[in-house]
Amino acid sequence: MGRLLALGAVAGLLLTATLPPFDLWWLGPVGVAVLAVVLPSLGWRGRLVAGLGAGLGWFVPGLWWVTQFHVVGWVAIVAMEAGLLALGMAAVPRRWVPLGLPAGFVLVEAVRGRWPFGGLPLAGLDLGQVAGPLLPVARLGGHLLLVAAVGLAGVGLAALVRRRAGAVTAGVCLGVTVVMAGVGTVAPDGERAGERAGERPGERAAAGLSVAAVQGGGPRGVRAVESDEREVLERHLEASAGVRAGTDLVL
Repeated sequence: MGRLLALGAVAGLLLTATLPPFDLWWLGPVGVAVLAVVLPSLGWRGRLVAGLGAGLGWFVPGLWWVTQFHVVGWVAIVAMEAGLLALGMAAVPRRWVPLGLPAGFVLVEAVRGRWPFGGLPLAGLDLGQVAGPLLPVARLGGHLLLVAAVGLAGVGLAALVRRRAGAVTAGVCLGVTVVMAGVGTVAPDGERAGERAGERPGERAAAGLSVAAVQGGGPRGVRAVESDEREVLERHLEASAGVRAGTDLVL
């Protein structure tokens, strides 16, 4: 059990490395691949333990920032989030890991996004792909399809190290992932939704708005009470300089 817990923790740490400030997006599929290699040989109890280890390796550091607010709350949140992942991995069918593992991650992220108290979708598998080439998949089916794409990529990588039928599984999983990312790249992004032919110059399209989101930010780990308000304002103004003229709404 200790070995399974440790292997799961390795997978979880790889998933954590995809999150800011590390942003190593490519380690997301690698972390999933570790679980995809381990789970097929385990019963439901073993999958539960491996999933718990992955949850601890993922959320202990991934949600560490919560300790700045409440240490006991951080312990409770980590226990809850790791428990959800453990249950999700235990539910993965032993003989259907190529489909079950991505589905398990999608199920876990769907629950995390809604429960408890309306959900806590922070440190999610999808957030680690913001800087990666799989991000356009979100245009096709939102963040849950992006989670599924990461899961498929991980299963494909794991299949490459298998001797039997590995090439077929790897080709299908990685091929579907690449196709989704490619289609998402060329899919409309709604940047000027509702624009019509014959509209008067400057007239707002009735069917939609162009929106820009701006977050100036600042050094990580600095609390608001320790920040200079003027510097924060200047960062927001600097970030706002890139907003295109004619944008209807700036957040």
